[in-house]
Amino acid sequence: MRNSHSRARTVRRVLLSLLAGTCVFGTAYVAAWRNVRDVTALTWRRSQTRAIFKELQDAVEQQRSATGVLPAALDNLAEVKERRFDTDNNGRVVDAWGHAFVYSQTDDGYEIWSYGRDGRAGGVGLDADVCADGRGYDNSLPTLRQFALERNTRGILGACLASGLLAAVTYLLLSRKQRDEQGAVGNVLANMLGTLLFSVLVAAVLVVLHIPSGH
Repeated sequence: MRNSHSRARTVRRVLLSLLAGTCVFGTAYVAAWRNVRDVTALTWRRSQTRAIFKELQDAVEQQRSATGVLPAALDNLAEVKERRFDTDNNGRVVDAWGHAFVYSQTDDGYEIWSYGRDGRAGGVGLDADVCADGRGYDNSLPTLRQFALERNTRGILGACLASGLLAAVTYLLLSRKQRDEQGAVGNVLANMLGTLLFSVLVAAVLVVLHIPSGH
């Protein structure tokens, strides 16, 4: 009977340690995604495309000032003809992903769009459409799935996994001498809270050390 009771307590400790590890890993990884997904190493093409937008807008405005009319297409710009912008095989100006910009005239002026990483209209995260006037930028940061699949975030994933493992081991050690007595539930909660706080702090430090630098 005592052995059965001991085994049950051990199983409970292991399950709670796995729960602590999973909570720490999940919390640390989601926090890392939300806080470092806009670093240049992850979004440099997005940033570069924004810089190209500015150069194109300057070129369009210069031509409008000189001729009084907007260019019919971006490839009509003098700067494009002088090869100051990267172009595709058809002579169309391309964004940092190598996809042609979409230019159109409107009642109020003109619009220049980039269709993002996938080069297709629509999409979310890195595949979201962005406009030279700033529309779409709030939705163009990497999604959690895109963040997880980026090769240069593997260090962050490893740091969060290590923190989750640390949390599991820490809880096992803290609960080793725990007894089924009055106040046991309080002990479990105290051990769990201490484990989570300590491990999340460690995770934060590890994630900072593994933020992609782009070098």
